[in-house]
This record gives sequence, C-alpha cells and structure tokens, in this order.
Amino acid sequence: MKNILGVLIAVWAVASGAQTPVEAVVASEAPPSYDYAHGSVSVLGSAALGVGLASASQSGSAFQAVGLMSGLAVRFVTRRGFAVEPRLGLDGALLTGGAGLYALVQGRMGLGAGWAFSLSRALALTPMVSYEAAYVVGGIAGALAGLTHAVALELPLSIFLGRDVFIELYARGGGTLMLGQVVPSLGAGYRLGMVW
Repeated sequence: MKNILGVLIAVWAVASGAQTPVEAVVASEAPPSYDYAHGSVSVLGSAALGVGLASASQSGSAFQAVGLMSGLAVRFVTRRGFAVEPRLGLDGALLTGGAGLYALVQGRMGLGAGWAFSLSRALALTPMVSYEAAYVVGGIAGALAGLTHAVALELPLSIFLGRDVFIELYARGGGTLMLGQVVPSLGAGYRLGMVW
C-alpha cells in the first residue's frame, strides 16, 4: 500500500509540475547567470552625467552637450531566454552650438527585445534591439519642442555580484530621428540591476 501511495504522489507531483527533492537541490545550486537567463524578472536603474558631442548641424558645427540621464527598466526573461524590456527615462541636457544655447528636458519611453545567454557563473549577455520615443522641450536661444524616435542595437553584459544583484555594462549604437534629421546615436555606460 505504501508503494502505491508513493507512486501516486510522485505521479501527481510530476503532473502538477512540482519539483522533486533532487530538482529542488539542482535548481538552488544553479549559477546566478543561469537563473537570470532561464526565466527571471529584473529591475534595472541608472543615473549618469555625460559630456560629449550630441549631433552635427547642417552648417558643419557640432552641438557640445552636457547631460544628466536617468532611467528605469523591467526586464522579463522567459525560460527559453527571450527577453522583453519596457523602459522609462527622464533626461536633461545643456547644448551649445552654432544656433545658440539650449537647455532641454526629455521624457522617454521604449521597449527592448532580445535574447539572454549565460556565459559563465557570473556573466550573462543579453543582446537586444530597442526603440524609444521621447518628447523634448526647452530652449534659451529659441524655443524647441518635439517628438524624437531612436532605434538601436544594444549589447548589455551583466556581471553578477551576488545571487540577485548585478551591474550591467552596455554599449549601444543606432540612429535618432530628431527635428526632421536622422543623426547617429552611440552610447555606453552601466546600470545596476536586481533579479526578483
């Protein structure tokens, strides 16, 4: 009778998707990057101060920019590794160029999609394609307002500092449609993340 009851409980456990004791031990010993790349939800945040070249004008002079950027994203990774990342951000910039001085603020939202790969115990790579729309307002030398669209290829590398905490180094490149002109868009930086 005990054997029949044990078999029925095992069949029920397998049918319901419950973990057997051996599976529970194996799952708890999986590296953090494997857990991340095979079914997870992560929250990522960033804040940065940047100085550089924003874009080139038609007259050949370039805008010099000082910017403060912040962002928040939630990344959903399926058991098979497909990743989707809705994101929001708020940025400010001070731009100088041939047309004058501009103080700008932009609110942005977007979506990234890609694939997560576990490279080693503490490293995961999540290449993705992203789209962001932003509304820009501001101006000192003249009023400036409008909607911008950015499409980019991104290469984020997650370095796990513990079971659930990671720092993500990223590089991105693409194009931005801004004020009727397409300008190249390149960036690199880091974000802090936590797996839930």
